[in-house]
Amino acid sequence: MDKLCINATFIHFVFDSHLDGSVKDSERMRRSKTLAVELTNIDPETLLPLDFESFWGSNENKKKLQLLLCQWSAI
Repeated sequence: MDKLCINATFIHFVFDSHLDGSVKDSERMRRSKTLAVELTNIDPETLLPLDFESFWGSNENKKKLQLLLCQWSAI
């Protein structure tokens, strides 16, 4: 993962919303079947789980990651 963006000049993060009845309902349902692992803290030193399905299954993880990225991009 650390080599993913090695030559990148810019990295763009796009956050979206999932509305009831959207075409993403099937993805939301699929993720809800996976046991979500909620991280208590997400900072630059946090080791993320290898199983991202369990990470993305938690809305709190998404919020914490978004806050981290917003703080990081303001530096």
